[in-house]
Amino acid sequence: GGTPRGVGGGSPVVPRGGGRGRPLPALGPTRPGDSLKAVNSGMVGSLRFVEELGGFDQRFWLDGLDHWLCFKMRDRGLRAWCLNSTLGHELSVAGGDNYISPERYLNILRAEAILYRECFSMRERALYLVSLLYRAVIYPLRWGRLAYSAPSLRQCWSLFTTNR
Repeated sequence: GGTPRGVGGGSPVVPRGGGRGRPLPALGPTRPGDSLKAVNSGMVGSLRFVEELGGFDQRFWLDGLDHWLCFKMRDRGLRAWCLNSTLGHELSVAGGDNYISPERYLNILRAEAILYRECFSMRERALYLVSLLYRAVIYPLRWGRLAYSAPSLRQCWSLFTTNR
């Protein structure tokens, strides 16, 4: 599989990988076992691989499918390539200055909850907890995104108290 560079606000957003969340070099492969995050709308891959998975996971009907596919590739020891192309990416919770409707944000949280429970280690879940706290406190103060606070705090609580 492969993914283009996603650029938002002039900075690389995705792909990120190598286990440290750093941008990957163009035309470089990931190493088997690396954690890769990419943008679904620009990914290319094998139909056979998707068929082997039994199709797409319907729980990720809008958000999270890209990360789910990357984890499935990692679990099978497959590599992903960062393609020599760029895709504008302005819809992300990574930068609070991007407007996302409260409804969309709730869907993103729902997808993240599934991914972090099923695909990430306890250490990675703890780092996610820090990012949720940042979204709950800093986003409202800096960008006026008050609608992000309560759902982010609920997600913090449920991340470690709910099994599925």
